[in-house]
Amino acid sequence: MHTPRVVVFDERIADLSIERAVFDDVGVDLTLADGISPERVATEASDAFGIIVDANVPVPASVIERLDDLRIVARSGIGFDNIDLEAAADRNIRVTNVPDYCLEEVSTHALALLLTLARKVHVYDRATSDGRWEWSDGVRIDRLSDLTLGLVGVGNIGRRMAAKASPIFGDLVAYDPYVPPEELRSRGVDPVSFETLLARSDVVSLHPPLTDETTGMIDAAALETMGEGAILVNTSRGEVIDQDALESALDDGTIAAAGLDVLETEPPVDESLLSRDDVVATPHSAWYSEDSLVELRQSAAEEVKRTIQGREPRNPVSKNEWQ
Repeated sequence: MHTPRVVVFDERIADLSIERAVFDDVGVDLTLADGISPERVATEASDAFGIIVDANVPVPASVIERLDDLRIVARSGIGFDNIDLEAAADRNIRVTNVPDYCLEEVSTHALALLLTLARKVHVYDRATSDGRWEWSDGVRIDRLSDLTLGLVGVGNIGRRMAAKASPIFGDLVAYDPYVPPEELRSRGVDPVSFETLLARSDVVSLHPPLTDETTGMIDAAALETMGEGAILVNTSRGEVIDQDALESALDDGTIAAAGLDVLETEPPVDESLLSRDDVVATPHSAWYSEDSLVELRQSAAEEVKRTIQGREPRNPVSKNEWQ
């Protein structure tokens, strides 16, 4: 019997020890490939049964059409906007993701960015590093229990964020057209329209998937609706925000500050946004803890293993999901 070949595309890892442990009782030819361009993927995976890819690895239709032996694309993460789902479905290729591996990490990271900005920790840190010791460097800071937090997207991560933020903020409002209003109310969150959320919220935290509908949803008009003094936090996808509009809004004081774990282009080509005093940025690291990294790699590999064994994957992605 032909030994199935599995290729892992993930520049975050140096070896395949975790994946090899998963496939220990299944004979596979396991390879860690370098390079993340479509041509590299098509070349390295030319005879692969399955591939495991992270967010930076493109799997467009042009790649899928060249992989005659491919049966599964396992996304080692939550989002799957880097994979052409329709092309995969046309070829009867399974696509899976890991939807629940870093819920604690991302929600905690979003809250950390939010609290850093609201309490002006970044301002005080830079001032004291420059030799100052003045409480007034942080003016103005408002009591958090008097502020309203708005959540855009209330999926698994958004729900964790709501639970963690509820004891801290005075009010929680949320916009998510795919979650029933009664479910949001049961979690102590007031369901509102997108425009109402922007207008009411002192802090906006973004947790939507990246779709045609959400791409660029935080544009100049949305930022104008948020208004002076507002804080924006994004741990979802960089493309949800019009980055040029954000920089302009910060320049003219339309909003007060932004906490960004994701950018339109990663790594950034233009670092002007990251060098600002009113921006706190982290390098797409909200997902990370040692526990979440192990869980992520095991879960993605297990989906490929199940497919090799003729079993159904635990987390299949429909081409119609989130559309």
